[in-house]
Amino acid sequence: MARPSETVGRSNMEKFCNVTVLLKPAADLPGVWTAHCLHLDLVTQGEGFIGAMAAIREAVQLVLDVDLSEGRDPLTRPSAPEEYWSQFSEVVKHGAPFDSIAAADMASVSAVVTQLRISRPLHPALDAEFFETLPDPWVIAKVRGSTQQPSHC
Repeated sequence: MARPSETVGRSNMEKFCNVTVLLKPAADLPGVWTAHCLHLDLVTQGEGFIGAMAAIREAVQLVLDVDLSEGRDPLTRPSAPEEYWSQFSEVVKHGAPFDSIAAADMASVSAVVTQLRISRPLHPALDAEFFETLPDPWVIAKVRGSTQQPSHC
């Protein structure tokens, strides 16, 4: 799957890209979720969905900081294996907006996909280690057993 292209951001002084995150409840640890940044092939875990999102944001930030401080482009890292991109595609194809799922139904969520926006300054006078990870405005969840096309597609 193709990596996102860098895009000029809110001003000409900054550029950004989005990285895809696949989140799933851990099979063997009740209450724990895993978060997999597919573009950077980073995997973390945390207590619940919120904990997993916080952990992956921190991991992405650390990798970006280290890669850039050592003169490497983090987006040249190998991405996740194809099986995880296929899982991502399944969630997008058969999922529904995350905010449409009732709190009582959260236990039936089998996977969630979202994106993190990574921003970095373009101008050399700006701090080259400044990063901002922001969740994209969309999050899609797949409920166990769901195979119907969502109505929002």
